[in-house]
Amino acid sequence: MSFSLDVIGPLTRTVRDAARILDVIAGPDPNDASTFDLPSGGFESGIEACRTPLRLGVARGYFDDNVHFEMKRGLEVAAEELESAGFAVTCVDMPGEALGKAANLHPLLMKAEASANHMQTMRSREDEYCVEVANRLHAGFFVPAADYIQALKLRGLCLREFVAAAFSNCDVLLAPTLAVRTPTIAETTGKRGKDYLDMVEALTRNTKVVNFLGLPAMTVPCGFDSRGLPIGMQLIGRPFDEVSLLRVGHAFQLRTDWHSRRPG
Repeated sequence: MSFSLDVIGPLTRTVRDAARILDVIAGPDPNDASTFDLPSGGFESGIEACRTPLRLGVARGYFDDNVHFEMKRGLEVAAEELESAGFAVTCVDMPGEALGKAANLHPLLMKAEASANHMQTMRSREDEYCVEVANRLHAGFFVPAADYIQALKLRGLCLREFVAAAFSNCDVLLAPTLAVRTPTIAETTGKRGKDYLDMVEALTRNTKVVNFLGLPAMTVPCGFDSRGLPIGMQLIGRPFDEVSLLRVGHAFQLRTDWHSRRPG
């Protein structure tokens, strides 16, 4: 969809499985110009390595704005569990300006690049796209080139601002994956106009900024809401520090069984 935002995100039953897959797929690839020639590997072995105790920062601001009380409670319980596991837990104020920029710039990049990638098929086979996807692709055709280039130029600046502020007193951030309860298919189908935009904003708000900044992140199940649908906590790390996320997530799964449960 978007060459500068798309990433491979393994979906696994456990954090250990995610670490095992990352050991295989991480590292430089001569056929992929977007990869980095940096040392990689040791993710699975690193999840239980005895290292300096990690500091966990509970994100305050932006990520928890207007968060549903059931999501909020699920994260509070998860933070208490991680503190019991030996992690130093503290609240960390988020750099609102940097995240606000990222939230506004991410859709510009995504829509413009997606429309460029799908231009030919949108012209010749648009009827094969579902309404929701077609609407988002149409929007990309109206993004000015100047806005797209500005978004690219500001990306690194936003990243530096965020990392300097968010990780000054912690190693891993804890935030809601969704600020709203997990929706059903029926609740996300057939929406148009403002209703559609509001839905996309609600579902992507807490993850799109991390995607724009290019930071490693992982969602770990941490409960169910009153409808029996899953609650996820989002772990966010410094650039190239996936192993810290895996350590935190693995420690949580050693103490809980949310990852092995299924909705009723």
